[in-house]
Amino acid sequence: MAGHRPLHKASARAASGSRTQHAAHLLIHSLQRLLAHDCLPLFTSDGLNLYFSALTAHFGEWLQVGQRGRNVRRWQVAAGLIYGQVKKCSRRRKLVRVTHVMRLGTEDALKAALQG
Repeated sequence: MAGHRPLHKASARAASGSRTQHAAHLLIHSLQRLLAHDCLPLFTSDGLNLYFSALTAHFGEWLQVGQRGRNVRRWQVAAGLIYGQVKKCSRRRKLVRVTHVMRLGTEDALKAALQG
């Protein structure tokens, strides 16, 4: 079985169908397996909030934190992870409003990553 080269750039599109937590985790998990180890995705989506928990569950690390004399493990989301949402509002099949929401990172970081 031949190995594959890890990707540094990829575009994923979720198949139409169920928009569940399980489907979101499967999409992000399969994307993570294709990316190079040190590559963090710039992720944009519609307003489906299920992607947020899938992304934060897959891109981060466990940290040992000393707390009141005990060592506690805490999940830390990767610092460079960028996730923005484009929420569209329609009435009578007409687009009436588009809202941009940054869930992780900053709008400036998103713009810089898209241009670079």
